[in-house]
Parts: sequence; C-alpha cells; structure tokens
Amino acid sequence: MTDISFYHLEHLPVEKALPALLDKVISSCKKAVVRMQSQELLTLLDQSLWTAGHTKFIPHTAKKDADTEHTPIFLTVTEENPISADVLIVLEGSSIFEDFSRVLVMFNGQNAAELAEARARWKTLKDAGHALTYWQQESNGGWKKAA
Repeated sequence: MTDISFYHLEHLPVEKALPALLDKVISSCKKAVVRMQSQELLTLLDQSLWTAGHTKFIPHTAKKDADTEHTPIFLTVTEENPISADVLIVLEGSSIFEDFSRVLVMFNGQNAAELAEARARWKTLKDAGHALTYWQQESNGGWKKAA
C-alpha cells in the first residue's frame, strides 16, 4: 500500500516549505510529481524554485516536452507522471492516484477549506487501511511528527 504523509503548513507558505521536502526527495535519489489544482500556484512554485535562494539547486520542469528523463521534479495541474516518479506531492486538495510508492499531502492550516478537506481525506484514507503519518510545521519551518 502507498505510504501517505500529511504536512500541515502553519508558519511558512508552500512556496517556502516545499523546497526542503523536494531536496529530501532528490537526496534519496527519487523523483517527484508535484500536483496542484491552479495554474497560478504552478507558476508561483516554478518561479520560487528558480529564485528563492535555496542552499541547493532544485532541478524541475513544468513542461511535458522538456528533458524529463533527467529532471527529478515535475510540476503539474493534471494527473500525469512523465518522469516515472516514485513520489507524489499533492497541493490544493488535488487528487491522489496510487501509482506512487509515497504520497505527501501538503495543506494550508490557515485555510479553513483546505483544513476541512485534509481532515476528510485523512479519515477516508485511514478507513481504507492506509498507514498514515502527520507532520506539523514548526515555527522555524521544520517538521515535527505528530501522528
């Protein structure tokens, strides 16, 4: 069964918190698809990953026709996996499909709709027998395992 973790954003927005998780994916020699619902967020993340001044470069693409064979991170608003990624990162309540060994569900704890959707998704996945973990964002932007 797919390993699913929930990441509750409380102190840093997704464009600041996501690079550290992507760095861990790359460091573990894995690839990730980052799926969201809005083109606006995709554009923001694409720009952020190029310009945010991270300690490490986060190679990525949002173009299906790019050199996806050598790109470990793919940003998308659709259900596609052109890089044969092992990890799916879900934003904005996007859909999950189980062709991934690991799924990270990131949600904004300051947004009531996202919080309610994450709670409902947790219950549905738990009832389906998935092993779930819950990570709460600390004030420094790090993560603390809470469940």
